[in-house]
Amino acid sequence: MATKKQVALVGDRGCGKTSLAVRLSTGIFLDYYIPTQLVDDFTAEVDARKGTCKLTLLDLSGSCDDNTIRSLVYENCDAVVVCFDLADHASLNNVTEKWLPELETMCPGVPFILAGCKQDETCDCEGTCPRLTSTRDSVRDLLINTRAKAYVEISSKYKDGMDELAELVVEVAQKKRTAAKKLVEAIKGSRLLKKLALV
Repeated sequence: MATKKQVALVGDRGCGKTSLAVRLSTGIFLDYYIPTQLVDDFTAEVDARKGTCKLTLLDLSGSCDDNTIRSLVYENCDAVVVCFDLADHASLNNVTEKWLPELETMCPGVPFILAGCKQDETCDCEGTCPRLTSTRDSVRDLLINTRAKAYVEISSKYKDGMDELAELVVEVAQKKRTAAKKLVEAIKGSRLLKKLALV
């Protein structure tokens, strides 16, 4: 019997979340842009080491400033995939400025993976592309300084990296969330806890 896991896809508008979800769930590549209004859900079955896993992929709008819907989705997620556009450095900047702080606030115990999308739109030049090298250096810093579990570069168009991403998502989603006690220990000394101590 297949296990079931729920995974949220977050990131800026147009960074490739929907193409990723459609490709994983149907095998089809969307060659046109469909903006997500609030939340679109897709289902994908992934063959993992521990058997088949049925993933519910929740594609969350990146253009909606109201994060109320996203906060409700985060509550029931087993993992999050934080997406950004490899060809757009501003998209990567928003991972640091917007998406990771949101995750730390709304679902601090949920594991997440970084996904660099639209690999086919970059010019790697056999590893010598300055912009792509700079992006990878920035991602390396994120992996060192955040609790990101992994990083994968993908092309939904050519399906590059998609199988690796799916397997990693399943592996990460099957692990338990960080225990509340560990979370408290991780934020000891914070203003919030100091304030609570005074009550």
